Amino acid sequence: MTITATPTSIEQLVGEALDRLPDWLLDILADVPVLVLHGRSQAHAYGLYHVDGAARDHALDQIVIYRDTLLRDFGHDPARLAAEVERTLRHEIFPPPRLPGRWRRRARAVRRRPRPHRRGPA
Repeated sequence: MTITATPTSIEQLVGEALDRLPDWLLDILADVPVLVLHGRSQAHAYGLYHVDGAARDHALDQIVIYRDTLLRDFGHDPARLAAEVERTLRHEIFPPPRLPGRWRRRARAVRRRPRPHRRGPA
């Protein structure tokens, strides 16, 4: 497999994807930096949105796009790479709905509980 994209082209693609976002969303994300970094090929992640969590440790919100993973998986096809960069950016802004960890664990526990026998009509 030949990689045709360069690391700087990933940054350009992220910039172009940001330019295609609606203005109202760009206003909301005005203080959220978008970083393009190396380092997630081992974890198979294309991006992450780091937010100030429940601990309220006042960590800066930031979106990270991982260059090495995107280049590894899509660098051979520039059109597909551009599509995946935009998809990853939008995914980090609007993740798919899911239950928070404790609710997910609680839902699993409820599913494992034995169901009481139903009695027939009395």
